[in-house]
Amino acid sequence: MTKVSNPVPKPEAKRRGRPPAAQQGDVDTRLLDAATHLFVTRGFEATHCDDIARLAEAGKASLYVRFASKGEVFAAVVRRHADRTRIPDSTDREAPLVERLRSAGRDIVEYAVTPAVVEMLRIVIAKTAGAPELALLASRFGSQAAAERVVLSLVAGQPDDLLPMDNARLCADRFVDLVFLPYQMRALLGESAEALLPTAPQRIEETIALLASAGMLHR
Repeated sequence: MTKVSNPVPKPEAKRRGRPPAAQQGDVDTRLLDAATHLFVTRGFEATHCDDIARLAEAGKASLYVRFASKGEVFAAVVRRHADRTRIPDSTDREAPLVERLRSAGRDIVEYAVTPAVVEMLRIVIAKTAGAPELALLASRFGSQAAAERVVLSLVAGQPDDLLPMDNARLCADRFVDLVFLPYQMRALLGESAEALLPTAPQRIEETIALLASAGMLHR
């Protein structure tokens, strides 16, 4: 009679549930980091969800459970970029108003021609025809951010050398129109930061002189 051996029991498979919250946050970060890199280096059309998941070392299911489409991934990337991006502030609060404005001008021009900002804005511009809400997000790391930086330089200083908020906002809007936007446009059209930055001081001085002659830098 043949002896039948008892089968070796297989180890019980581990159940795979939802990852802990900390790991979920890590996956979110990896997905958005990967998507940002691919959108900036390849552009929107040439980036695919499979590529994002692969670069993030995450399963496609992890991506699709968070985002219904590539467009939603892109919107999340732009939103995070807008939340994270800040224009540097090198202003000496003890300096006179005009010097604070010069400092703000240097900061916003350097920011306007920063390659990462330019590339993200270029991609957003290409997508705004089909998604106007992205244009509003882009303004948060574009002209709106620059205007807020200039306002800060005009209302934060010595008590006897400040502009009222309404005056500061009007002045900031004009300053952005004359300084920030031209440099941002030239950077978007392909001029390098190395070529643009040396021309900024004269542009800033001319703009300050124009605003002063119009009486916009007085209380």
